[in-house]
Amino acid sequence: MAAALVPLPRRRRPAARLLAAAVALFAAAGVLLTAAVLNAGQAALNATAAPQGACSQLLGVKKVALMFLTTRRLAHEKLWRLWLWDAANLLPLQALPALQDGLCGSDATAADAFWQRLRGDCSVVPPLVDTAGQGPTELPPQHLFTVYAHAPPDYQGLEYQPLLAGRVIPTRFKTWWGDISILDAEKALLREALKDPLNEKFALISDSDVPLYDPLTFYQQLMHEPRSRVRACANGWMNRDRWRDEMSTETMNGSHWRKSNQFFGLTRRHAEIVLNDQEAERSFREHCGGWYAHLNQWKECIADEHYVPTLLASLGLEDETYCRGWGLAYTDWSDNWIHPKSFKPRDVTPELLKKMRWNCENMTSAVEDSRHMFLPLEPLLAASSAQQACQALQAPMPPAGARSNGSDNGGSDSLLPLGSRRYAHPLDGACPLTARKLPAFTALRVRQLAVASCPNGAADFVESRAALVFKTERDPSVVLLRGTACTPDVLRQVLAPPLSAGTGTGLAAAAGAAGRRLLCTANRYSGGAAAQWLPEGLDWGELCDL
Repeated sequence: MAAALVPLPRRRRPAARLLAAAVALFAAAGVLLTAAVLNAGQAALNATAAPQGACSQLLGVKKVALMFLTTRRLAHEKLWRLWLWDAANLLPLQALPALQDGLCGSDATAADAFWQRLRGDCSVVPPLVDTAGQGPTELPPQHLFTVYAHAPPDYQGLEYQPLLAGRVIPTRFKTWWGDISILDAEKALLREALKDPLNEKFALISDSDVPLYDPLTFYQQLMHEPRSRVRACANGWMNRDRWRDEMSTETMNGSHWRKSNQFFGLTRRHAEIVLNDQEAERSFREHCGGWYAHLNQWKECIADEHYVPTLLASLGLEDETYCRGWGLAYTDWSDNWIHPKSFKPRDVTPELLKKMRWNCENMTSAVEDSRHMFLPLEPLLAASSAQQACQALQAPMPPAGARSNGSDNGGSDSLLPLGSRRYAHPLDGACPLTARKLPAFTALRVRQLAVASCPNGAADFVESRAALVFKTERDPSVVLLRGTACTPDVLRQVLAPPLSAGTGTGLAAAAGAAGRRLLCTANRYSGGAAAQWLPEGLDWGELCDL
């Protein structure tokens, strides 16, 4: 796993000499990564996604399937882990009727049996701190989200990606940009996610995506949307020159040709339609792209941008999609190229996140509403009987994310009765919920921005020289984290160096802190030129977050 060296000019500047020495040290350290670690990672990679939670089954909680379509690794794996921690051990108020029926019924024996089952199936898992240097702990029970990931068959980076362990789907494809293989990977993700009957919404996420809202707002927004986040309407730029008459089928013709963002958000009904379709898929596979005789030229078709919206349009389902948006993710095409703009660390500011949100109406109100739309499990499980648990449901509860000392992310702390809480100010369905492309070298900056959105003082427990460089003032209008993810134990756990010296085989033990500092310093003074020598599976944000 040694990094390849690139010859430097004979007359080297001091920075070049420093860079060469650092790369040599890093390359020597790389060979010490043992086969045992790689084999363990591959074994975890081959595991299928974990089965649905018993708690969600008991209460019938509908979930959002997060489907990560990766080419190598998740650039923001630590951020997504923190983000999911913020949803830990919370139930949506949509589960309230099932709780009331089970705990507050007139049959005391049935209520007690339900309460006992609730305590068993929905037991709270506290944040666990990795004190033995054995690597990250599992995420706590998720009642809001399920995670699936598609990785290339030859993926070798799992040991650096705890979020993916046990969540990579078994059927995987080698994918290429613009190729029909992307569609194969998307359908493989849908096939696995649809196996869980409680998955209600299906969000496709790229390996360079970041969330634009906290998980509670993300969840409630999708659950309150009756339509799919796909643009299946005949408006906007659709690259009509990519259509050719050979693609026509009994139900699909040129009038149905559509274009949308590849990264969609589908309802369950639409996800089933996409997965079960064979006719339109066969047409795309055989005729989309290649030599267009009527144009006398070869063209790329980019099936992943056209297939889903064209299929839905051919079935007359345009009105079941959001026509003014482009899908789930914000994408910047201002560079006028075939690929969207890739942002740099210096671009990542609260102002950029607001722009990525399209400065949509109700941005603040939707976040405030969602705080009141979740129920912590602890009061119910701490009760001594079903009757007490029922009484806890009747009592006002603080909003999700409120701190024990009374401080939180702002807004009203009034203890609203559970039955009166509403997601009254939803976002428009065209408003993006994720954003791309933020490559791996922006990971540290993006995480710092997310942690800065925690309640005041929450992030002070994390000591990081790199974090001090990227110090960000908290902007209360940009909230990505606000609850469990902001506690010191979870922050230390997730933001720890990716390779623990306790394993005896990681890069931390091989190169040592001095070697990492040398390489990070060399990269900084070389203007990022050392990035080409970074071994697969690491990025500068991971390596230099010491």
